[in-house]
Amino acid sequence: MTSPAAAAPERAPKQARRVRPTLRLVRSEGVSRRARLTRMLGLATVAGIFGVLFGLAAFHAELAQGQYQLDDLERHLVALTEQRTELELQAEELESPDRIAAIARDQIGMVSPESVHDIYPSARAAAGILGATDTVNATAAGPQVAAEGEAP
Repeated sequence: MTSPAAAAPERAPKQARRVRPTLRLVRSEGVSRRARLTRMLGLATVAGIFGVLFGLAAFHAELAQGQYQLDDLERHLVALTEQRTELELQAEELESPDRIAAIARDQIGMVSPESVHDIYPSARAAAGILGATDTVNATAAGPQVAAEGEAP
């Protein structure tokens, strides 16, 4: 039924265990002091290059962050400038004489006068107010009233 070749594989005879030799540290007497210094100098150079590259990367990150803040401030400045322009336009509209006259007429009920009269003080009163001692031109005793467009 089963062939002898399909039967259990034969086991190899047990090999004797090999004994490992004891290991010891061998000092490299072949490496001169100059070679060790060269290796140390090379290692220091590589470490220095990595340090410089790391410093440059950190500086670049700071520069990029500063540029981002500068761009943000410029956007804010543009927005504030636009807001200022809008507010100045609004102030000009609110201060316009036509708007003020319309509010006075429509909301407060003020009316335009039929005629305008300018009142000027007499020369004597003007001299007294200004402290002038010259009374040669002080001829009128009371205030003078002038019609519109007429000088006193």
